[in-house]
Amino acid sequence: MSRLLATIALVLFFIATPAFSDSNPTAQGRWSLGGDVSFPFVYDKYRNSTFGYSIRPEANYFVFDGFELSFGVTLSNRLSIDVTDLPQLSSSTSNIYWGIKLGAAYYVPVSQNVQPYIGLDVGTLMANWEFKQLLWYFEVPIGVAWFLNPNVAFTFGFPISVTFSSTAIFEKVSVNPGFLGLKVLI
Repeated sequence: MSRLLATIALVLFFIATPAFSDSNPTAQGRWSLGGDVSFPFVYDKYRNSTFGYSIRPEANYFVFDGFELSFGVTLSNRLSIDVTDLPQLSSSTSNIYWGIKLGAAYYVPVSQNVQPYIGLDVGTLMANWEFKQLLWYFEVPIGVAWFLNPNVAFTFGFPISVTFSSTAIFEKVSVNPGFLGLKVLI
């Protein structure tokens, strides 16, 4: 997967504007398409551990210089394991999750090539295409965008996430070792 992202980034790097000028990559009115890949670990109060991966494509729009709004889709596969049954793993289950997210992020203009950012995402996750398993989450992504040129950026960082359902607030706390993403600015 990382080779694929690197290949796509190199191709886009040579197609896009080859050198920085005085243009601001996070200027007002710019659109971007991209997404990220992550490998979350979730531990809930019922002593279950969940491992998996998430793919989140998204579209973003810079409302002001450095301030973007985003809309995305989440596709995730998670394996839940009862921690009390670790030797046998007999009570493990696998779920496919999907959902939508809305977000906002502010990019701090440290330099033209590297811009740290902090955001807030609100979203839903639904297990196995069933509305009865609807979850809501709040996430604070803290990351860095490394702009290869004004039109292509790698993003990476660490989100802090809290998930809850209609029956329990703060049901699950997610520890995410990080995410890696790619953005193409239009």
